[in-house]
Amino acid sequence: MRPIDIRSPDGETLRRELLPGRTLVGRLHDCDLVLAQKQVSRRHAAITLRDDGAVIVEDLGSQNGTYVNGRRIAAPTEVGPEDSIQIGDFTLRVGAERLQPDLPWQESGDLRLPQVALVDGAQVSAGGVNQEVITDNPILGRLRALGALGGGPPAAGEAELAPGDDPLALFLRISDLLATAPSLQHFLDQVLGLLMALTRSEAGAIVLEDPEGQVTPMAACTSGRREGTEVPLSRSIVRAAIEARGVVATHDATHDARFGARESVNLQNLRSVLCAPLFTEAGAAGAVYLTRPPGGYTETEQETVAAIAHLSAMQIERARLRERTQQQEQLRRALSRFHAPEVVERVIAQQAAQGEVRSHLEEAVATVLFADMVGFTALAEALPPERLGALLNDFYRTLTKVVFDLGGTVDKYIGDCVMALFGVPISRPDDTLRAVDAAVRMRRRFEALCETRYPDLPLALRIGINTGSVVAGTVGSELRLEYTALGDAVNVAQRLEAAADPGQILVGPETYEAVKDYFDVRPMGAMKVRGRRGSVEAYAVQDAPDRPLPTHPGT
Repeated sequence: MRPIDIRSPDGETLRRELLPGRTLVGRLHDCDLVLAQKQVSRRHAAITLRDDGAVIVEDLGSQNGTYVNGRRIAAPTEVGPEDSIQIGDFTLRVGAERLQPDLPWQESGDLRLPQVALVDGAQVSAGGVNQEVITDNPILGRLRALGALGGGPPAAGEAELAPGDDPLALFLRISDLLATAPSLQHFLDQVLGLLMALTRSEAGAIVLEDPEGQVTPMAACTSGRREGTEVPLSRSIVRAAIEARGVVATHDATHDARFGARESVNLQNLRSVLCAPLFTEAGAAGAVYLTRPPGGYTETEQETVAAIAHLSAMQIERARLRERTQQQEQLRRALSRFHAPEVVERVIAQQAAQGEVRSHLEEAVATVLFADMVGFTALAEALPPERLGALLNDFYRTLTKVVFDLGGTVDKYIGDCVMALFGVPISRPDDTLRAVDAAVRMRRRFEALCETRYPDLPLALRIGINTGSVVAGTVGSELRLEYTALGDAVNVAQRLEAAADPGQILVGPETYEAVKDYFDVRPMGAMKVRGRRGSVEAYAVQDAPDRPLPTHPGT
């Protein structure tokens, strides 16, 4: 092995060991040496330590090139201690001395192998790592005996924890946090701060695992000061703890047989690391990760952190369930204003399947309807605010009821216009017929509304309908989530509505083909639609169907 010094763009120099063979350098996480910078290609270069001690640098076709002593290399180049390697804004230098591992060794024929110890059935480095299955934790057993985790009184002859090591007071604090934390984030911050103080760690993080198995730091602290996720974190150690379902504790991670070759360990110069998984009956929730200078964590510290992690995992699961329930209820209230009940439940089910409230889009064929109140803009300047508001509410209420009666979705209200969808998120064979039937009913009911409540106002309805491919679904965030549709079919429907005369219903060619046998539809010729190169054939729907429609709700 040879030392290699890595000078980062901010001037900090870190040392790691260059192992015999080929070391892949790049931006991807699966590289042996990860240099996280845009100027570094995904797989940028390779550094090879040959058996004769020579070090060869090779560029792998990177975009910005690999430089030795300021000159871009085009072929494999040997480097020595006096040479500098530039990759992006990083400068690398390979040391002259050979490094010998400081692990204890045992002879085995012609090979020199590290001694290993078998702990709980897992083979790990005797000089570096301890591993403990979390369910065998004696503190958890003690807590169960005291009733904190269920169970009866202490068993006869059970060993007592020494007063100086007894962490039960800590669990009272954890229990208090379980009951009083206003949010999951507050709970994680408080637990991490407690563990940092308890173990005298220099840095720590609590990472949570998403449904895809990716871990994300949710709470982080370094040197007693919170700094988001700026914590030296080895995902390989986190993954090892989660997969083993047990505590991983290393006295010196850089010399651990399993982690020493990982870039995240060496580049960050990780030494003593303690990682305890967060497990519930539902599976892995994440991990607690702590690090400090060499020397290792005591057995009591390991057991205590593991027990606190177990208690924390239960709270995390409860908090997640509570947040999902609250989010679903907020989503249900928001969507119920615009969607039929069956549509609302479909969207809620999709979000529940995803495990969180987030955007969800899918391609589909839908019929899009735009209905606009002609004359409203001019009236807005003349009518008193109270009457103007009453008119707008009556308009929305009348048209929305028609859409819901026919199983459609009110996408949005746009001033004095209503946008509705048929065919998403629930598709039916007669969606296009429903949309045109809805348009005819809208026109008839709006005319009746104007005759009875607003006979003195010059109002009319114009509607545009088009059928085609859309991308539809929920968009936004947990604070504001909406169901909408996007695509050319939406644009054409809106342009048809703008081109329609007062009282007219215009439909596109795909809609016409689906309804021509049921409605009196007359061709209006080609129309130029803004945003499209070609024209669109438009058809005007006269009135009620010429023949009975297939049975659907509301007919």
